[in-house]
Amino acid sequence: MRAYAGLIGELLYIAINTVPELSYSMTSLTLYMSKTTPAHLTYAKVVLRYFVGIKKRQLMWCGQRVCFIQKLIQNGVINVKQCPTAAQTADIGTKALPRVQFENFTDQLLGDKHVGDK
Repeated sequence: MRAYAGLIGELLYIAINTVPELSYSMTSLTLYMSKTTPAHLTYAKVVLRYFVGIKKRQLMWCGQRVCFIQKLIQNGVINVKQCPTAAQTADIGTKALPRVQFENFTDQLLGDKHVGDK
């Protein structure tokens, strides 16, 4: 059953990258790749329906959260400003930076004294 193998491949990708709680189910289903029966395909479809249900709930929750934030912005509770890439001090913890930019960010975060200075 090629359909089973294709579905299992897709579900494995989903399980590894987005929904780790599917890993046990997927491991169990892969044991039957060589001797697949129609029942196994049905079980794989059940896992797929479970995943779709999770994603729908996450999208609903995310939509509610976005609407809540939009209302806070509209009511003036949150003030959103553009921050240019060169001013993203969070980059200091996420990527390698040129020395000048690194020192500027450490000045902003720690004051004028650098960690290596005496």
